Amino acid sequence: MTIEQNDDLDGLKRAGHLVRDIREAMVARTRAGITPLELDALAGRMMAAAGARSAPMLAYSFPGHTCISVAPAVAHGIPDDRPLEDGDLINIDVSAELDGYWADTGISFVVGGTAGAVVNAANEVAVERFLSREIPFPAIADTVRAVLEDATIQPRPGLDDIYAADRAARED
Repeated sequence: MTIEQNDDLDGLKRAGHLVRDIREAMVARTRAGITPLELDALAGRMMAAAGARSAPMLAYSFPGHTCISVAPAVAHGIPDDRPLEDGDLINIDVSAELDGYWADTGISFVVGGTAGAVVNAANEVAVERFLSREIPFPAIADTVRAVLEDATIQPRPGLDDIYAADRAARED
């Protein structure tokens, strides 16, 4: 999209604020026992109430309003009816069209519990260090692991595979 006038920028901002609000509502509802389908239905209701449409549905005939992945899947997951568990690594992507303007946002975090809170805090520390240019982008995963180890939290089984794949990709 090319921004040609202030109306375009305003339209993009409205769409961006909407997907942010939907993402945050989904994060707030995420807990052990809820299903990705329930979270997706919330997003669909919020989009409809705002007069927006799901971008994945529009562009790809995607079966969900949003993409929700639970590890080991990392992106573009189809919302399903498997209840989430404490310790699940989840990725939520929200993309919508509003008044002709498209926006998207996403977040990955760990579901519930004390360990989940520590992992999520570790992710925030890594992103803050990246944004302050304290660490380069490829070092984010290593920074998260170091924070977890300092907190004596062991990542859920399967996360080691994700970290190993990230390190291998950086070495190639």
